[in-house]
Amino acid sequence: MDIFQLLVNKLNNLSLEKIFPFVKPPLILSDINGRADELYLTDTTLRDGQQAWKILSVEESLKIYELLVEIANGSSVIRTTELFLYTPKDRQVVRGIIEFGARYPEPIGWIRASLDELRLVIEAGLQETTILTSISDFHIKYKFGLDREKVIEKYLEVAETAMKNGITPRCTLEDITRADIDRNVVPFVERLIRLSERYGVPFRLKLPDTLGVGLPFPDVPPPRGIPAIIRRL
Repeated sequence: MDIFQLLVNKLNNLSLEKIFPFVKPPLILSDINGRADELYLTDTTLRDGQQAWKILSVEESLKIYELLVEIANGSSVIRTTELFLYTPKDRQVVRGIIEFGARYPEPIGWIRASLDELRLVIEAGLQETTILTSISDFHIKYKFGLDREKVIEKYLEVAETAMKNGITPRCTLEDITRADIDRNVVPFVERLIRLSERYGVPFRLKLPDTLGVGLPFPDVPPPRGIPAIIRRL
């Protein structure tokens, strides 16, 4: 049976209303097999959410954290929550969350690739922090005005200092779906691996599709094909 006939048979067994529900956008069918062994969330309400319509007070922030703990209901499904550390109010929220004593969501920092900002994470006693490591040439050139080598060295200096202090760096590879995977991303990740092996401290990666140009299909090559990026790494 050829692929065309397989598709015909598949469609014959489906109601087209399930594919084209009149009150929703058309749905995408997929024959991709496999699923992740584990799914969990990193909450950003207390970080990214504060860049929305209002600045949260300390009391509001702690109440939101309590609700996250309640929603998780003792599980690790909401694994972490990202937090700024820039202002006294931010740091008061971090202290309040630590004093709350819940295992999950674990409070983690969010900083730019700056040793001064990493110092705030160290002083707060956090065990992990997201580090903004913009990775596309668009960001490297137009945001920083630097070349690849200088920016990567800056990122690695901050990541290494975090590891020296026992802090897990969570490098967020901003704009990865427009990045040069082989010349920017892979060399950076390879050096992170070597640092992790040297200090015995793990690292994590975030792969932000910053402009929404990434595609989920396994046959699309990098940089737009997100499964292909993951396979490459």
